[in-house]
Amino acid sequence: MNRIISGVLVDVSLVDRSGRILELYWHDGRYVVEAVDLMEYRIKVQNRTGNRVEVLTAVDGMNTLKKEIADVYRNRGMVIGPYLLYDVTGWRIDDTQTRPFVFTVVDEETVAKQVTGSATNLGVIAVAVYREYKVQRLNNLRGAQA
Repeated sequence: MNRIISGVLVDVSLVDRSGRILELYWHDGRYVVEAVDLMEYRIKVQNRTGNRVEVLTAVDGMNTLKKEIADVYRNRGMVIGPYLLYDVTGWRIDDTQTRPFVFTVVDEETVAKQVTGSATNLGVIAVAVYREYKVQRLNNLRGAQA
């Protein structure tokens, strides 16, 4: 049983409305959390490095920043500075508002199929993290050749 998933680049935790970190359990090769009906939660991602990282988050197969199907190749994430915390409080509506993530037991499969066309990622909370790629610039190429 864990409360925080620690990776090389980031730590990830799920937090309920009161600020309590939810228990995560390892089961069949993945972490799972007990989903209590109508409980609001948020995702916290702590950058563990001295460099910037890009973080993409998805819930039920949907990108949390835009109303689109999550795709690690096409979606853009949030860039987080060194050692900073990214608190994903819910579905982003605009630059100042979010709609909270809520665990539900309604006919989610039907809803997921209507929104994404598939229920494959129903119940999945996903976090993808990428290191920042720094392009090395060569100054004064002509002077270097002389």
